[in-house]
Amino acid sequence: MEDFGGTWDKVKSMCKKEKAELVKIEDEAEQTFLYQQIKGRHTAYWLGLRAEDRTWKWDIDGTEPPIKYWLEDHPPYDVAKPSCALMATNCPSGKQCWMAATCGRIGRVLCKMKPQEKWMK
Repeated sequence: MEDFGGTWDKVKSMCKKEKAELVKIEDEAEQTFLYQQIKGRHTAYWLGLRAEDRTWKWDIDGTEPPIKYWLEDHPPYDVAKPSCALMATNCPSGKQCWMAATCGRIGRVLCKMKPQEKWMK
């Protein structure tokens, strides 16, 4: 998580340089944890989620995301082509925080990497 950012492609490259990926939300606990980290900040954070032809897929593995995390006023099916997903920093519940945006919009970096063995010692 960083306080600098850029377009979706730019932040994806930033993550890659750190041997990480744009974040993929695996479950509700991770959604809640990440939201608590970014809550109240000024700019939304990019997720590793992209839509082409109105189909949303995680960039890292091509799987489709659950629908339950989208903001009510940002339905995932009403998107421009291509679109990318951001996590808003001011959600009422902290759970429905995702919103679609053009990939050229400026957002902040939210990278995820696998833990290294040296961190576990």
